Amino acid sequence: MAYVSDPAASPVVPHSRPTQRQRARRRAWLAVALLIAAPLAGCQTTAELEYERSQRLAAFEGLTLARFMGATGLTPSDAYPITGGKVFVFDGPTVVSTLPATQWTPAVSRAAACRLLISARVAPGVAPGTADSWIITGTSRTGPCQTVPI
Repeated sequence: MAYVSDPAASPVVPHSRPTQRQRARRRAWLAVALLIAAPLAGCQTTAELEYERSQRLAAFEGLTLARFMGATGLTPSDAYPITGGKVFVFDGPTVVSTLPATQWTPAVSRAAACRLLISARVAPGVAPGTADSWIITGTSRTGPCQTVPI
């Protein structure tokens, strides 16, 4: 019995070059695969995005409120005193999300806004009452803050 590796004894016909139609089909499948894979290559999970946003907001800790306002363009809408300082409230834009109507349910809309709470203490040696007299000591946020420039 002859070994399969012996070309003279092998009943297998060597492969011919692919036809033009086969090459076109391979290119089409490759294009489809690339179209599917390309958007997935740069995806980030919601947790990763939230972590990055929290890190960017935490980077302002230790800076003055004036630097925060200059970097983001946001101004406080309210402030209230706490022991050792103040909490400044920044309200972001309202975001409306709507679920479309179906055959059995009406359309439902919901409005929400981002709210940033920035706690700050008085800077030593600076005249009180101005934005650069407050040092940021902590930050928190609620709501859809993806549109806020932080």
